Amino acid sequence: MSEERLERLENLMMDLIKMVGANNAVVAEMKTDVAGLKTDVAGLKIDVAGLKTDVAGLKKTQELFREELFTQSARMDDMRKDIREIKERLFDVNMNANYAVSMATRHDKEIFIMKEKLSL
Repeated sequence: MSEERLERLENLMMDLIKMVGANNAVVAEMKTDVAGLKTDVAGLKIDVAGLKTDVAGLKKTQELFREELFTQSARMDDMRKDIREIKERLFDVNMNANYAVSMATRHDKEIFIMKEKLSL
């Protein structure tokens, strides 16, 4: 081989070695980046698992609130019914009281008339 050709081959080999070295550096950097991503993904998996637990707890709490709301709603319905019955009873008592007052007034009038007749 000629000297010139040998030198060219040496230069190509040096370029190739530099390229391999550069590739190795990039691969090493990528390995570091991938390791970091793996760590990040592992952390995210833990976070997601925690969020799933939180959501399950929130769903349970929501169900408890829903049950309590239904219970309170039923109690309110019962209270409304009781209030309606009390109003009806009060109306009856009021009517009876008005009747009693009316009858007492009528009897007072009759007594007054009898006294007037007796005093004549």
